[in-house]
Amino acid sequence: MSGSRSNETSGLNLTSKDLPASTAGITLIRFEALQVPTVWESSYRCGDGDINSTDPLQFVQTVSPPAVSLLVRDVQPADAGIQIAIAEIRRYCGGTVPSAELAKAFDLGDLITSNWPAQLPVRCPS
Repeated sequence: MSGSRSNETSGLNLTSKDLPASTAGITLIRFEALQVPTVWESSYRCGDGDINSTDPLQFVQTVSPPAVSLLVRDVQPADAGIQIAIAEIRRYCGGTVPSAELAKAFDLGDLITSNWPAQLPVRCPS
């Protein structure tokens, strides 16, 4: 997976990270504090994957559109639950988190089904 962020107002690319290919899991990426609104874009660099893989992310392709998020400094009351959930998931860095806990914390029950592994690795690259 490849990700980059840029200053929304200047379009200047500030940071780029490439993460190694991995199975389904959680990857928490830490950056310095934001000073201005920032666009974060992530996409996959897919090779010739095993089409018989049981990986629930096997549907992702290089041609899939990138995920784009706007990161802002101001915190809204509605963000508190997500911030708490991320802090809780961070406790599992280097280990695994139950998929059911993740589904509940982020309201992903309709996406994380019984086809997913019961435990997901939590990766926290430096």
